[in-house]
Amino acid sequence: MWIRTHTELEKPTLMKRIINKLPRLLAPLMSALLFAGIAHANGVLSIAQGNGTIKVYDLQDIDALPVTQIETLNDWVDEETRFSGPLLRDLLESVDADMPELVRFVAINDYSVEIPTTDFWEWDVILAVRMNGELLSPRDKGHYWVIYPVSSNPELKDPLYNARHIWQVVRMEID
Repeated sequence: MWIRTHTELEKPTLMKRIINKLPRLLAPLMSALLFAGIAHANGVLSIAQGNGTIKVYDLQDIDALPVTQIETLNDWVDEETRFSGPLLRDLLESVDADMPELVRFVAINDYSVEIPTTDFWEWDVILAVRMNGELLSPRDKGHYWVIYPVSSNPELKDPLYNARHIWQVVRMEID
C-alpha cells in the first residue's frame, strides 16, 4: 500500500497551479473586454495611426464636427431614411495625419472592412450618428455607422459598396 506524506499532499498539482494563476493571466483580457464594452456603451471611437498615435473621440467630439445629412435607402432600412453625422473626409482631416489610401473600420464584434479614402472624396460618405434625428444606439447599428449616399448615386447599389456599410464602429485604423 502506498501512503503519501504530509509534504507531498501540500505540493500543488499542476492543475491547482494553473487555476491559481488564472486570475493574473485573464486580468488583462477581462480589462480589455470591459473597456471595449464601456467605450462602446459611451460612444467612444478610437482612431489608431500607423505611428502608434491613438486619438479618441466621444460623441461630443463627433458632434462638434460639421454635420452632413443624407437621405438614402440601403439594405438595412425599409424606407428612405435620414442619416446625419460628419463626412468621413472631415473626420480624417481632424486627425492631422497624412491621408492614407485605406482606412480599416472595426466593429464592436471585431468585424472589419477596409475602405479606400478615394470613396470619401468621390461621394459624401458619413459616419452616421443619428437616424431620423435620433441618436443611433448599439441596438440600431450605432453608435457609429458608415453610410454611403446610395439613393442619389446608383453606382453605389453594388455588393462592393454594400459591404462597406459597417455599423457599431468602435475603431478606425489608418496606416
